[in-house]
Amino acid sequence: MTEAKIQRIFKHYGEQSQLIKTQEELKELDEAIQKLIDLRKNDKRTSFYNTERDFLKDHIAEELADVRIMLDQIEFGLRIEKRCADWREFKIQRQLKRIESDAHIGTQV
Repeated sequence: MTEAKIQRIFKHYGEQSQLIKTQEELKELDEAIQKLIDLRKNDKRTSFYNTERDFLKDHIAEELADVRIMLDQIEFGLRIEKRCADWREFKIQRQLKRIESDAHIGTQV
């Protein structure tokens, strides 16, 4: 059901518009993450789970949702769903191999 809605939205606005909108949403996500990073840098308490942090976490969740919606539209519109899935799997496997390699190196020291 969600996939059909994503496709409808992309078809309505078009590729160019949705590429631009994706850039906007990525910037907003970046800003939301930076606010949480800055809060952590400036907070010297050992426990900083407070209202402001919870608000920032919710803001990140909202921006992630926006970005995922836009990315789903771009994958559909450019017809690259399979390519993205393949690249995602490749990159996950590559990173896991790096982690295993790092763990192996760490045990040899």
